[in-house]
Amino acid sequence: MTTRQVLEQGFPILRVVHCIDDDSWAFTCGTTNESKDIRVIAMEEAVRLDASVVTVADLAPGWGASRSHVGARWNKYEIPKA
Repeated sequence: MTTRQVLEQGFPILRVVHCIDDDSWAFTCGTTNESKDIRVIAMEEAVRLDASVVTVADLAPGWGASRSHVGARWNKYEIPKA
């Protein structure tokens, strides 16, 4: 999944999450948490939007990666369990 801002407005992907509960992925801009902004896409489409996401394709479920801007290094982190 991604956000309306990434898909429709061209915002950059600055956060990637590999969800532990259902093994899905999220490619977001970090500007919204509103459910109305969620869009479902294939991983292939995320790579077309930003090929650098392949560099974090090894994230294990329950891990994420973020960066401050396009071109910055991805910083990987474990997502705290609730």
